[in-house]
Amino acid sequence: MTDWPHSREPGAPRLRALDLNELDDPQRNGRVARTRLGWLIVWMCGTLLSFIVAALSVRALADKLSAFEMMSVRSAGGLIILFVLTVVRPDLLEGLRAHRIALQATRNVVHFVSQICWTVAIVILPLATVFALEFTTPAWVALLAILFLGERMTMTRAIALAACSAGVLVILRPGMDAFQPAALLVLFGALLFAITATITKKLVDTETTFSIMFWMNLCSSRSIWRAAIRRSSSESIPR
Repeated sequence: MTDWPHSREPGAPRLRALDLNELDDPQRNGRVARTRLGWLIVWMCGTLLSFIVAALSVRALADKLSAFEMMSVRSAGGLIILFVLTVVRPDLLEGLRAHRIALQATRNVVHFVSQICWTVAIVILPLATVFALEFTTPAWVALLAILFLGERMTMTRAIALAACSAGVLVILRPGMDAFQPAALLVLFGALLFAITATITKKLVDTETTFSIMFWMNLCSSRSIWRAAIRRSSSESIPR
């Protein structure tokens, strides 16, 4: 979450005035950079661990629940966690209002479809293939940022995109007997994840993190009731 004025979390301390002399202190700047890098590593390790746990959980539940039901239950669990957070920090409710509900809805639909693609791919493809192709998401994000956020195409980005494209071709091996069409599902899901990230970058101008997470889980979990009703109805029909 950024510290931009509109995206500041409710109850968070306001930024103090910037002392221009601090900009000339290389030792302090170095400490700040190392601290930020340390927290970045911690968050990314947590993210990777959560992906691994989610993938193993999908494999374990594949015989009992559909991808649609698993993602709906996951979103419902997210709502429960967010509710607990509001009990601990009631001030989070101040930022719950969605200022751009249409953009929120678009993001939520794209994200939900990407989750379905990822879940189906986890079931039918080797985990190594899924995770290797899923890591094309940063390349998609870089490309979308250039097209829609006005960011510049640098030499580093161009090299990274080229290397990513070559890696995808090595994994997919199009035209060969080992080619798996289901791998295209992972690439499509990665593209949708990248679109979600790009929309999120737009949303943080006006929305809080809590608002984005709440509306995402709410829109996704609404489908659990329809799925549960359909499933119970089909099971109650005499054979």
